[in-house]
Amino acid sequence: MNTPYLKNNAPVELVEFTRSALEPAHSVVVRACAGSGKTWLLISRIIRLLIAGVAPKHILAITFTKKAAQEMRDRVAQLLREMADGTPEQVVELLTLRGLSAAQAAESVARAQSLYDEILGAGQELPIYTFDAWFYRLLKAAPMGSGVARDAMLLTDADELREAAWQDFFELFNRPNGERIRTYYLNLIERMGAHNTENMLNSALYLSNEFELWLDSVGGTVDEGLLALQNEILAETGLDVSIGASGIARSVHQAIVASGALAVIVRSLNAGDDKKVARAEHLQKALDADDAEVFWSIVNQYVAASTGHLNGTQFKLEKKQKATMQGAGISEDDYVQAVVQVNSYLDEVHAQSADLHAYQIHEDMLPCVFALLELYRQHKRVANAVEFADVSRQCFELLNSPETAAFMQTALDARYRHLLFDEFQDTNPVQWGIIHGWLAAYQGDAHKPCVFLVGDVKQSIYRFRDADSTLFATAQDYLVNEFDATVLQTQFTRRNSPAVVAWVNRMFERADSQLDDFIAHSTAQVERVGHIACLGLVKADEHTNDENAVVESHENQVQRDWLNEPAQVIEMTRHDDESAQLVQAIHALVGQYPVWDEQQEHYRPAQYADIMILIYGRTHLSSYERLLRQAQIPYESTRRGGLMDTLEALDLMALLKWLLRADDDWALVQMLRAPMFAISDTQLTQL
Repeated sequence: MNTPYLKNNAPVELVEFTRSALEPAHSVVVRACAGSGKTWLLISRIIRLLIAGVAPKHILAITFTKKAAQEMRDRVAQLLREMADGTPEQVVELLTLRGLSAAQAAESVARAQSLYDEILGAGQELPIYTFDAWFYRLLKAAPMGSGVARDAMLLTDADELREAAWQDFFELFNRPNGERIRTYYLNLIERMGAHNTENMLNSALYLSNEFELWLDSVGGTVDEGLLALQNEILAETGLDVSIGASGIARSVHQAIVASGALAVIVRSLNAGDDKKVARAEHLQKALDADDAEVFWSIVNQYVAASTGHLNGTQFKLEKKQKATMQGAGISEDDYVQAVVQVNSYLDEVHAQSADLHAYQIHEDMLPCVFALLELYRQHKRVANAVEFADVSRQCFELLNSPETAAFMQTALDARYRHLLFDEFQDTNPVQWGIIHGWLAAYQGDAHKPCVFLVGDVKQSIYRFRDADSTLFATAQDYLVNEFDATVLQTQFTRRNSPAVVAWVNRMFERADSQLDDFIAHSTAQVERVGHIACLGLVKADEHTNDENAVVESHENQVQRDWLNEPAQVIEMTRHDDESAQLVQAIHALVGQYPVWDEQQEHYRPAQYADIMILIYGRTHLSSYERLLRQAQIPYESTRRGGLMDTLEALDLMALLKWLLRADDDWALVQMLRAPMFAISDTQLTQL
């Protein structure tokens, strides 16, 4: 059967695919590509549930953004309105498209046409939420005495509380119980610099719940966390971090000597010219040394800093040397193999040293993180406030704690009988932990809820929020085994052009693709125009003077009137070259490339408004904006001019912060270093 639709890995026609997906009494997992109609299926399943007599309060539909949730509510409402206003024939057509037979559809017309007044007309809420919104509602149902602040205010911006936690963190240094934290913090600055240290600890604040869940999982204390890291490094790399840097040096030193590889290199060098003989004599001293420190002080002189391997120029074989080596019983292959072996040991010592360095950073970081998070928690408790991440964590604990799990399960079981999850590939481990904790309680229960799950691992875009696309397969296996779920799959898109589909297939059919079960995509839009192109990369060495390189030292800068004179771009950067390529591509598209007009239903020349530019971050956005302005290309930017991101605006905000709060030392430092005061580092240190 030639069909792009699969049911439990067996090919089926579209009618059977749709019928199986929308059967209210069965759990279903749908794996489908972009443009295949996943959201249409989810909305249609809600309609089928309502027609089957399921009350809205017994349905729970989850998606990932408020916009997506509202769009889904609007689409459900629109469909209910169409059925209410349509003729019986039109309603039958709508229902047969959604998996009902003609006879079943005819019997359901009256029910379908009454749904609008029954649900929306009566003010019933359509049960479609984001994960965060549902978790917050769930938290409100927490039992008394659970420790959950059910009346806590939900924070959408916690920057002020984080700043207050930082202020208390630095004040902690001056207290007797904070001296150790101060030492750890200074160690971090010495290892990583002040900027990187602050960024790392700030990241910990933003990921506070992940840190706390991890600490709880390993015992709840810093010492137990460090022990868990030691064991993890030992299991993954074989390195016992307790041996330290000297232990690594001794271990690899002994391994190199025992392998005989360096001895082969020394003998081969003795067959060369005077310079190579001198190197051989020097390396022989390393071989003869019992002290690892002496050994490495010699060997490291012959290691290239750029590669971490033996310097290729110094150890290159010559014709005459090869002949002498043959006479000494050393083949060229023996020599090459010896060099490769020594280089592998050098890689090992570098890798183990990096692992040790990372662990040592954690030794200083974890106490700082632990102290900073505790101060942050205190400020949230005083403010009676929670973040979305706190809500997720508390829900996870409620459903997994022996004291509260039974109560929460009873409350959920009494409320929801049908669960629908959109874009499941963007679920994170905490969200899956909550769902799994809920569903696991139904083990052996004949009255399990029906679960409908849709997604596509290729479309996972929320990794920055800890999304883990591998959880899709985990959830699928669980639902198949425990809920007897049907697995439906299609890679047939109604949206994309053949050019886009062909590019997707080429990318994911590569030997290095991480998708082992990829199925080639196909499209219904066989005549739609499409094109994929990659602009050329600009090599970094073509512009030795990039943004960071063109900044002059503070002492050599000519002070400008920053209120009246704009900052000048000193010279072209790599990002300017990339922007220039982008401008050329836009000019080639506008007025030339055919674009399908959805409203007029015909092709027309591309316009500026048809083009969207996506970039990784805002750091170099000004460069792109400048080139677009110079090319007289109209655009709208999320930066909205970037006025508040300019140094002048940031300095002014620092001044206002300090005027509002005189103990804000960070704002004071920024203000004093600004051009309006121009305090030097030396003067600042004296203050």
